[in-house]
Amino acid sequence: MYKTSPDKICRIITFLIGGVFLFIIFFQILILLGAPEEPVTIPALMLVLFSFILVFTWGYAPYGYVIEKKNLNILRKLGTKSIPLSEIILVRAVEKDEMKNTWRSFGNGGVFGYYGKFRNAKFGDMVFYTRRRDILLLLELSNGKKIILGPDELTSFKKSLKEAISKNQ
Repeated sequence: MYKTSPDKICRIITFLIGGVFLFIIFFQILILLGAPEEPVTIPALMLVLFSFILVFTWGYAPYGYVIEKKNLNILRKLGTKSIPLSEIILVRAVEKDEMKNTWRSFGNGGVFGYYGKFRNAKFGDMVFYTRRRDILLLLELSNGKKIILGPDELTSFKKSLKEAISKNQ
């Protein structure tokens, strides 16, 4: 397994946003416990909503990658994402300046990781599965889709992935 560790920005964002969400959750619990005769619809909904958001962002954050005979698996707590090796046509490292002006179109920008849909002028639409922004690897699939990964050990991961892809073709 190749790990993807959170970068400093990811840790800070997770700590700050997670702390605010935990405070809101705790405050809603106090409201629910302190006023049983009062209407509790809004505090209960906020408790459920903020708890769901925290669990969802934690559960779908990638924590590692496994290269198998036919698939590249992106490990997440709430389900593994598999990419058939036969669909990968390009594997290359991404330079820091190539990711300038990248923005989220529908993704998570730092709470437990960077994942979901992103876009920039150089690569167009991309799907991120990483917890870091300093070490990035671009995969291009046969259908034109671009995937960004962030393995801690870029060189050995890239080499192993290319070897697995060549054995699959």
